[in-house]
Amino acid sequence: LAPTANSTQAAAEPAATHAIDRSHKGEAAPTVSFEGPDGKPMTLAAFTGKPVLVNLWATWCGPCVKEMPTLDAAAATIPVATISQDKDRA
Repeated sequence: LAPTANSTQAAAEPAATHAIDRSHKGEAAPTVSFEGPDGKPMTLAAFTGKPVLVNLWATWCGPCVKEMPTLDAAAATIPVATISQDKDRA
């Protein structure tokens, strides 16, 4: 098969860059609660006025598990909230 104009163009372009979505800047964070490091419920409101890296992950997600050491290293410089969507599920 001959490449189409679109596939040729896509192959010649550098990898896409991902922009940070700032469209919700200044809005309150969702109020969903999650378990804090002490086992007590908390919300993102605990980080009000502070930068925080929020990571939503699952134990069955291979790439999610693989990135945990990187998140642990990041936690030395910025608060990191790693929230597992499948905690306590069989």
